[in-house]
Formats: sequence, C-alpha cells, structure tokens
Amino acid sequence: MEERFRTAGIIAEFNPFHRGHRYLIEQTRRLGGADYVIVVMSGDFVQRGEPAMVDKYLRTRMALAGGADLVIELPTVYASASAEEFATAGVSILDTLGLVDLLSFGTEFMEAEELLPVARILAEEPENYRLQLREGIREGKSFPASREDALLAYLKDLEEYDLERIREMFGGPNHILGLEYLKALIRRSSSIEPMTVIRQGAGYHETHWDRAYPSASGIRRFLKENSGSTAEKPKGMAEPGKALAEDLQASTESEKALTEDLQALTEPGKALTKDLQALTGLDEDLAKELADRWRTGDRVDWADLMGFLDYQILYSDLQGFLGLDEELAARIKNCHRPGMSFEGLIEILHSRQRTDTSLKRALLHLVLQMGEGKPDLKNKASLFPYIRVLGFRKRAGRLLSAIRESCPVPILQRYADRNLLVDPEARRCYEMDIKCESLYEQTAARSAGRRPIHPGSRQQIII
Repeated sequence: MEERFRTAGIIAEFNPFHRGHRYLIEQTRRLGGADYVIVVMSGDFVQRGEPAMVDKYLRTRMALAGGADLVIELPTVYASASAEEFATAGVSILDTLGLVDLLSFGTEFMEAEELLPVARILAEEPENYRLQLREGIREGKSFPASREDALLAYLKDLEEYDLERIREMFGGPNHILGLEYLKALIRRSSSIEPMTVIRQGAGYHETHWDRAYPSASGIRRFLKENSGSTAEKPKGMAEPGKALAEDLQASTESEKALTEDLQALTEPGKALTKDLQALTGLDEDLAKELADRWRTGDRVDWADLMGFLDYQILYSDLQGFLGLDEELAARIKNCHRPGMSFEGLIEILHSRQRTDTSLKRALLHLVLQMGEGKPDLKNKASLFPYIRVLGFRKRAGRLLSAIRESCPVPILQRYADRNLLVDPEARRCYEMDIKCESLYEQTAARSAGRRPIHPGSRQQIII
C-alpha cells in the first residue's frame, strides 16, 4: 500500500499573490508537515464585491509558482458572499476532497487554540448571545458590530476570557475570517485540523507598500497610483510618436537622454515590472504579465461594469438577487442616476445598518444576475457538488490520483467535463461561473483591444 501523505488546505483570493502568501504556504508546509498544499481560490470576482484585479488563470499561475500544488476554484456565488458563506464553501470543498488533514490561515496575533473557544460560541449561538445579537440589529447596528457587542456582553461574566484581547481580536480582518473557518469546521464536525500562521508585514487592509511584506491592498493601490487609476483605466497603448515628439521639442538634453526615451518606448512596462517584482516576490515573467495586464487595461474594474449596473437598475425590479432586500432595492431605485460613478453610488447608499462591502456585494450580484438558488451547505454532512481544478504542479500527480479515489463528486478539469454534472443545482452553479468568467474575459478583452477567449478553449494551468 502506498504511504499516506499529509495535505494542507488554504482558502484565498490571491488578489494578487505576494510575499505574504508565499510565506503562508512555506510555513504551512514546514510547520504543518504538509507534503502537498491545496489552494481553494476565488475566481474572477472577490469577496469585497469587486472584480479581481486580473483573471483567475493568471492568479492560478502565480499561486502555483508561489508554492501551491493544486488550485481549485471557489465558485463565484460563494467567493462574492459574506465571510461566513465564503468560509463555509471553502471548508466544504476541502472536506469533500476526502484527504485534507489541515486548514491553514493567517492571523494578526492569535493562535488557533485561542480562537477556537470564541468560534465555538459563535457556532453554537447560545440563547443569551442570540438575544443580544437580535437587539443590536433591532437598534440599527450593522451585523458585524452587533455580533461583536453580543459576544462581549455574553463573555463579560466569564472570568476565563480577556475582553480587551477579544476586542483586539475583532480589530483584525484575518482573525474574523479565521473565526468563520473555525465555525465551519465545528458545524461540519470536520476531521480537518486548523493551524495558524502569524501574518508578516502590512495588515490586510493596510495600503502601505514600502515593506518586506506589503498587503494585496497596498499592491493594488500602488498599481492605481503608478499606472492610472481605476477611473482612468488605459484603453490600449498610448500614441508613442506623439510622446516622443513632445519630448524632442522640449528637450535640450544630450543624445543619451534621447536613447533612454527610445528604450522606454520599446519597453514601456520595464520599470513597472521591476517594481512589482520587488513588491510581490513574483518571478520576472509573472511580474511582467501582471504589469502588462494592468498597463494595457487587460482587466476589469467597477468602471467597466457600470453600464451593466445602470441597465439592471433601470429595467429590473431588483427582486430575487442575493443581498438585495426590499428596503435596499427601493433605496437603489431612488438614489441611482445613470452615469454615476460606482464610488458615488456607494457613498449615497452608505448607512449605519449595512457595511459598504455588503452594498458592493449586492450590486455585484445584481450585475451578475445572481439569485438565491445555490447548493445548500448548511447540513454538516453536505458535500460540495463538484470540484473544478484550475491548475496544478506536475509534482502533484500522486495527489490528483488520490483525490480521484477519495472524492465522491465529479472533478472538472476540462470544459467538456461539465457533462458529468447531473445534479441540477451543481449544473446551475457551474454555469453561473462560466457566465461570470465570460463577462470578465469579454470585458477585459474589449478594454485591451484583443479577441476574447471562449471558456471552452481554456486549458488548466500546469507547471
């Protein structure tokens, strides 16, 4: 019998992949004794209610080059959902594989052992906690604020808890997502063991990039400030001759300066590539690809989706879409004006009762026409209905063979494999992902002035 190997799972967006993610994979392999690391990764739209900065295929290549052995897609209906649903779906996929030993995630300063008792309370929802939570929501607080207040009120009479440390815990986005992972493991009675890796460098929401471990938010900010903002996304290449003519008219410098200008024209993304290499730790080819995608507009942002959003708001009754209740639908109808910027619409819709991120998710679901129907993962024994492989390393052949033996649901590695889906809910979920992928690809291709790639022509990434 073949010797059993040890496998760890990571649930992530990698938007984009950077040194901190590589560190997480390396530490997971080292501290967890993992022979293989599986990543469940968001597709083309992410949890904060936005398009990913580049498509899932480039981000899969980044993940594999950064140490992952296998990348599986987290379907958009969950990747663009609340933290609870995001985590539940990710854990469900790892559980469904049938051979994952560890779930690894980053935290600001707390270990899994310290988070687990709090996660157990949130998972079990004792009566006093539920009453406090409902009271906070009735008072008009957002769900995150109501949950934090309810938990602190429940714990105040329990001496074993340090309330100040719990408050600090809620200040860390990685802690909050980690609690959701732990809740999902508890509710599913999963055999997967949690492990934590203390985050290095900039925090999740910090936008500084002059650090050894800049955050994904910081890298996105760097790109916006150094290659055009999202509102001024380049549509193809600029006119090189015009720029050179203006330089020649204004310049009295030496022939050396002219030579440097000509070199810059023939290698327009070289400086940006070097900057991205330094920030992300990606190799030169991947850093260049990221720089080129950003510089030429071969990507999607909310400015590209506003026409779709305007249409849906004008011609739809806004009913039946995820995150859109009657009250929010009425406010959107009242506040929206064609031609508004996305940021302007969010500013007008902002309220104490809803986070801006939940508003963005609701609007994204409207654009994507994403309704309530999706696989039910609340049952602790429920399996995810299929596994879609985005890419793998050649060294992971033994892992893939073991998954085929242990996984009871269809494993999709080619477009034609969709015919394996006989369950209507599974088919609907997969087709929604194909529609999301097509929207992203066609929009990015139009911006970059290239022909879009049909999903059926895509190949899984193998390195």
